[in-house]
Amino acid sequence: TWDYILIDTAPSVAAGDAVDLAARADASILVIHAGREERGLVARLARQLSEARGELLCFTPPCAH
Repeated sequence: TWDYILIDTAPSVAAGDAVDLAARADASILVIHAGREERGLVARLARQLSEARGELLCFTPPCAH
């Protein structure tokens, strides 16, 4: 058995797969590029994921390269 299963989707702006999967998942994590994404866009995506029934756990900045 698994404790956690992570599913990576295409960017939510480009495809609606993330919102569809969020409706079937227990929770979602929205990964954003700090300083590169518009606040309104991030707020809209967070709202869409939250409204899809899944709990939005956190915003996680990507790892520095």
